[in-house]
Amino acid sequence: MQQEASMAAQPSTQGWPKGLTLVVDYLTVDEETALVNSLDELPWLGEIQRRTQQYGYHYSYRKQRVDDTPVPPLPACVRFLLDRFQDDHVPLVAHQLIINEYQPGEQIKPHIDSTTDWGDCVVSLSLLDDWDMIFTHPGHVTSHLPHLSRAQGNDRAALRINVMNTTSSLDP
Repeated sequence: MQQEASMAAQPSTQGWPKGLTLVVDYLTVDEETALVNSLDELPWLGEIQRRTQQYGYHYSYRKQRVDDTPVPPLPACVRFLLDRFQDDHVPLVAHQLIINEYQPGEQIKPHIDSTTDWGDCVVSLSLLDDWDMIFTHPGHVTSHLPHLSRAQGNDRAALRINVMNTTSSLDP
């Protein structure tokens, strides 16, 4: 059953900048619930304005690069995702994970993920809500990432899960 969401989902590039793909319904609601509950049991960091969790390597938002601050290894609760990425031929060696919790209406600053730090692939999952990604190069494109979906860029890197807070289960 856990593989059903992934097996039924087909990648799409429609409405996304070149090099980015979208897979709708990549997770089931049950998988999302279990993942969010597990992640919420783990410690949250407050080094920036929103709550984050980091695993594998620490990304310093102040220095805008990886530093040698110790962080725990990737948590066991994401193992099924790593296995699914491999089964789906996602070109990702997952050695780093950033979990971002966004409050309703909150945005992240424009940025470019560092290929020096991460390699050549970035994956984002939309949990608990839909959200829009705004790309400014080339041109200005707003792409919609539906709830339970996976967005993938093959020219960027890191495994990044973006948690949009729309339920009380993630309230501090």
